Amino acid sequence: MIIVCRREKENSYLIPIPNSDMGLFGRKKYNDEDSDVWINKGISLAQLERYEESIACFDEAIRLNPEESMVWYVKGRPLKKLGRDEEAEECFAKAKELDES
Repeated sequence: MIIVCRREKENSYLIPIPNSDMGLFGRKKYNDEDSDVWINKGISLAQLERYEESIACFDEAIRLNPEESMVWYVKGRPLKKLGRDEEAEECFAKAKELDES
């Protein structure tokens, strides 16, 4: 697990946290079958401008919970940043459709 300690484009640094049964602050490690974990990871990667990796995380969250409107919306944002406007608009439309149902 890696924690971002400072968010500045030129001066970001990461601290590795050793693997164990318990994560940071004594909490159990995340469950990779939990869509929220993938959403949070995708958001973090997008904030670091690692858009392709963030999209892969959102795809995994969608696989686990395709009816979650928020994940469709947050997937659209990095797609838009990459200039993949048509795919982004499809994600935004899907998010809106799920919100309305």
